[in-house]
Amino acid sequence: MDGADEAAPERGATRALVALSALYLAQGIVAGFGSFVLIPGLASAGVDLTTQAGVLAWGGLPWVLKLAWAPLLDRVAGPQSGLRRRAVAVALQLCCAGVAAAMTQIDLAGDATALALLWTVLNLFVSLQDVAADTLALDAIPERRRGLARGLMSAASHVGAGVLGSLVIAWQIGQAGYAAGIWLMAGLLAALALGPWALRRVDLDGARRSPEGSLRGALALLLTARRTRLGLLLALTAVLANGATSAIAGQYFVLHLGWTVERLGAELAPVITAVQLVGYGLAAALVDRLGHGRALGLGLIGMGVTWALFGLLDASLGSSEVLYALVTLEGLTTGLMYVGLYAALMDLTDSRARATQYVLYMATINLASRVIGPLAGPPLLADLGYAGAFIAAGVTNVLIGLSALALRLSRRAG
Repeated sequence: MDGADEAAPERGATRALVALSALYLAQGIVAGFGSFVLIPGLASAGVDLTTQAGVLAWGGLPWVLKLAWAPLLDRVAGPQSGLRRRAVAVALQLCCAGVAAAMTQIDLAGDATALALLWTVLNLFVSLQDVAADTLALDAIPERRRGLARGLMSAASHVGAGVLGSLVIAWQIGQAGYAAGIWLMAGLLAALALGPWALRRVDLDGARRSPEGSLRGALALLLTARRTRLGLLLALTAVLANGATSAIAGQYFVLHLGWTVERLGAELAPVITAVQLVGYGLAAALVDRLGHGRALGLGLIGMGVTWALFGLLDASLGSSEVLYALVTLEGLTTGLMYVGLYAALMDLTDSRARATQYVLYMATINLASRVIGPLAGPPLLADLGYAGAFIAAGVTNVLIGLSALALRLSRRAG
């Protein structure tokens, strides 16, 4: 009997992996459309930069506020709520498709107010879907397969952004106009609702059982629990140096190495996209075997060594072979780090308040990687120069990686 109980979540895990990959593919489609189709399209139509920035900013606002949705999801779709969690994910996905379809009825370049409103509402539903997807992952994926799940989810997001949301939709727009391209996006988003719809009750009820106690009690203890403090510390420190190096990377390539923007887009961007997909695929296969904490530590160390080599080999980076080798190493180790980090944070989540706690971890990652880290980049560059800044970031990452290994967070498939 015990063997059957243990096998149930494993049988449902494959369906859950498909559902989660579908949801993250949808998120990537919207992100890719915004970055590679919508904003460039507004620019080519002569829309001023202030309006473009306003559309982007309004679309980003729901991602900042999604923490407010997580406690509600914990209450109405807790670990014992069965198929209600599936219904929430499907409904949000269909809402995304509906808002995308509504965008076909406006003049994207001529009605900035309507565009900003619909783009904000679309991102609202996508951000809520993101919370629901992460909650489904916590509920339906056994601990031994969390690395695989996070790797596949990240890879799906990259495919959505780099292929479907950008290349495919842009091609459709070129063939038949903007309305046709947006209808294609709406159709893809609606079709991807079939992913979570295929989940069964056993997939959602078998993997996680809530410990005794109320949601209110879990939320009250959330910030005082040791595992929460540890998770927040990991979320904050693991991505700081990556945020700093990302902030100076564009200037490094253009002003220091002498690359043109056109060359970056034509030569380096495809390599980075391909390497990232390979990196997340390898991470999906390796992280559960290595252990989540160990994968995080090794990924951090690998990224740190790569950045240190950028600094130490600065004089040799005029050679494309050396540069591409370092870019490849960075992409592979970055995938290992992020998948290990996400899986480790899942391990540090209390099932009674799992949506709230995990969104809090994600908000901390965004704060460190998109705000604190980038703000630290320019002063670091001013004080140390390009080589010194990369070496300092590398040493910092190595030390954080060694600390992560010392914490012995690993959960290994066995």
